[in-house]
Amino acid sequence: MSWEDWGRCLKETQTGAIAANECGIYSLEGLPWYTSNKQLDSETVKELAKVFSDASVCSVMYRGSKYFKIQIDENMAKFKCSERGLVVGLGNGFILVAETDGPSNPLCNCVVALNHVLQALNNAQIGQ
Repeated sequence: MSWEDWGRCLKETQTGAIAANECGIYSLEGLPWYTSNKQLDSETVKELAKVFSDASVCSVMYRGSKYFKIQIDENMAKFKCSERGLVVGLGNGFILVAETDGPSNPLCNCVVALNHVLQALNNAQIGQ
């Protein structure tokens, strides 16, 4: 699949529900492989990746808004800012980022879509 195809998989679940209004796939160095709209700078991508190695990180700045960490495991972090949600996935050599705007796109849809892409790309050994 192309990066654009993977991007579409981040934007909606396998059942067709809207999952994210903004998403991107980046190398761990912050290089963009796919972005749905505005590309993140490499420092922002590195800061998002830092949440997986530094337990003291409790919030991140994303597109000018402060998002607070609500849950994290070894390869997925969930954040909230008002009604919006942000999900970050850490893969084998890449970072997935998906943002949802709230009630019309619940955070749970974003998590489902990101988890699907994360597992598929890890199984394909992308980034190794």
